[in-house]
Amino acid sequence: IGAISDYTNSLKLHNTDTDILYRRGQLYIAIEDYKNAVADYSQIISINPLNAQAYLLRGYLNLELKNYQESLHDYNQVIKIKPDYVEAYFYKAGLLTMKRDFRGAINNYNKVINLDSSYIAAYVKRGYIYKHKKQFKEAISDFNKAVTLLESKSMNSEVKTLKKEVINLEKEIENTPWWQMRIF
Repeated sequence: IGAISDYTNSLKLHNTDTDILYRRGQLYIAIEDYKNAVADYSQIISINPLNAQAYLLRGYLNLELKNYQESLHDYNQVIKIKPDYVEAYFYKAGLLTMKRDFRGAINNYNKVINLDSSYIAAYVKRGYIYKHKKQFKEAISDFNKAVTLLESKSMNSEVKTLKKEVINLEKEIENTPWWQMRIF
């Protein structure tokens, strides 16, 4: 892409310009050249180690590149720099879910919800973890909360999907003998 070449030429004159690096990194993302995007965000971080956005983007890219430890490190850095950065907890929870650390994922989704009680995706994803762990009542609660939030935004197709999940979970509870229910 010609724009990448233009940004590269600009960086020859202004090699510490984080705006140029950020924009070129975005172009690399657009063409799915994640390694070069990581390099640009790493350079931004070396120039400004407190740039939470650069850490968040690099964390996302490292996740795409299956560099899970680096991704986790970057999300933790974002949280250290900006403890109220909701997306850092959300993406970290997704990574922890992938690594099957469901307790850690739930803790991070809890943090997302504590910081932003209208973050629909956090309720949905936490609900699916609860469903996986056979904690059906908690899953139903999260799905119902998501349904309420979705209805307030007139997102009807998503509402139907989650309502079906709730009905299926309620049937599962009905059909599970009390001695097989998870209590904790």
